[in-house]
Amino acid sequence: MSSRKNINNKSAKSKKFKRIILLCSVVVMIIAVIIIIFVFCNNKEKPDSSSINEMVSYYSTTTEVSEPVYITSKELIVPDGNGKEVKYKLPKDEFYLALAPYYENTHPCKDHYLTKCKGELFEEEFFVTIVDQKGNKVIDEMMKSTIRGFIDIWLPRNGKFDVTVVHNSKIAEHTVSTSNTSKTCITEEMKLG
Repeated sequence: MSSRKNINNKSAKSKKFKRIILLCSVVVMIIAVIIIIFVFCNNKEKPDSSSINEMVSYYSTTTEVSEPVYITSKELIVPDGNGKEVKYKLPKDEFYLALAPYYENTHPCKDHYLTKCKGELFEEEFFVTIVDQKGNKVIDEMMKSTIRGFIDIWLPRNGKFDVTVVHNSKIAEHTVSTSNTSKTCITEEMKLG
């Protein structure tokens, strides 16, 4: 009988020990999940420049975002949904430019609002030529305006460029600069005639 009690005691202790191990494993797993969530939700690292370009392209062409997302000569500014803005630095050697060729209607603009600015000519084909001050063609191709009527262009930073846009044999020409104080939204200067 005493050996049966010892076996029952050992069995009870073994079950209790297994429960403790199982409970500790669950606690460790919960802590690991909390740490992973904390690390990923609080990751403050900004996307690299290729991600910034992709973000700009997304906001420029999406109809799913109603909040104002805009781009200055230095930053992409995106609302975080809680009344604050998240600022992403643009690439050091690239400058974003939004061109809005038009015939009749446009608006004054300095910083381009990717989700709000509207041009006149939506999803139209244009022949775009951009030449740097040394006479090198930086862009010389057909381009299509977005669903909001803008042509999205990335140019080298800190330069001056002659822009020519052709649509149905009508031409708009303007010289742009790509410095830290330059406009990202070229509208009134792009009248086709």
